Amino acid sequence: MEELLRRHGGRLHACAWRMLGDADTAVEIVHDVFMRLLAKAHELRDPGTVATWLYTTTLNHCRDHLRRAATRMFRDSAPLHETHPDLAPGPHDRIERSDRDRLVREALDALPEDLRATVTLRFASGLSYGEIAEVQGCAPGTVASRLHRALQRLGETLRAAGLTREAL
Repeated sequence: MEELLRRHGGRLHACAWRMLGDADTAVEIVHDVFMRLLAKAHELRDPGTVATWLYTTTLNHCRDHLRRAATRMFRDSAPLHETHPDLAPGPHDRIERSDRDRLVREALDALPEDLRATVTLRFASGLSYGEIAEVQGCAPGTVASRLHRALQRLGETLRAAGLTREAL
């Protein structure tokens, strides 16, 4: 279990965080997923399916959490890019980045769940198309199509908000 948590915990947390927009809830989701894995470990005969099971269960827990939420509260945006540690942004840069991250977060939230999950699994969790296909129960071509549609929609939404590719 420690090895699985070390290997997948961070990416599962990133996946849940992107789906929910709340780091604390993401921690709870990942904790619940690993507790469920403890209870179900005897049913998982093929060690190769554990990673797929973890991501599928994490996405399902996120979906359940979102369904139970009666209203969607404003969520803090998580940085979608890393900055170089030597570059200390000034106050103006931090405000611009905060606004930019908020717009991107809102654009992601506006995507249908299947497209948002595909983007999250690809970019927040770093899964391959094949791995995403296993988690989502579809063909790799479907993953590519979903990712293409999601990125198109994100681009359109962000351009309409006045953001350019260079600004991201």
